[in-house]
Amino acid sequence: MESVNTRTEISLISPSGIPRSYTRGTLPHSVVYKLSVEDKGMQNPKLNALKKAFPRGQGLGLISKTDTHFVYELALRTEDDCSRASDYPIVFQYENQYYSLKANIGIYGVSDIFSVALSDIMIYDFEYVKVYLLRLFSEHGVVLDIVLYEDDSTGSWFSGNGHVLIACSKEYRSREPPVVLLTKSSSPAVWTRLHHL
Repeated sequence: MESVNTRTEISLISPSGIPRSYTRGTLPHSVVYKLSVEDKGMQNPKLNALKKAFPRGQGLGLISKTDTHFVYELALRTEDDCSRASDYPIVFQYENQYYSLKANIGIYGVSDIFSVALSDIMIYDFEYVKVYLLRLFSEHGVVLDIVLYEDDSTGSWFSGNGHVLIACSKEYRSREPPVVLLTKSSSPAVWTRLHHL
């Protein structure tokens, strides 16, 4: 029997369990939607879905275009509003098909975001793991998300792997990230600066 090479990612921070996505923002509280340039016929339905989800009182902060995407940044009232927008994608129907739009939370005024790859995470209750990792990484920056992988051969069981997203201050720009061990016998956590932010 062949093994399945898929994994399920579970956020311990997001109430929906869907891992949060982040991108560089230009405003203190914003979410960013990237709409593919190739889906020209879908631009209006997607924008209409955004307008329904964010009625008056929300601001459109920035519209830009890359080679592959139209980028819409929406100013929201609070950090909690941004988290809710990321946790619960907008689902809409167009021509008898359902689509979803996932928000990226805009990061404003932070020096660097790191994805810290973890292995040998203790296999305990997820709430215990969440508290343990928050305590361990909070001294290095703001923990944005804790994501555990269900990545055994069937793709349905947690086997001790995951990552933490952490926003760090400028001091990390000039020095190597700290060595963090989950247990005395584990390998050091691998810090990767997310250059796309």
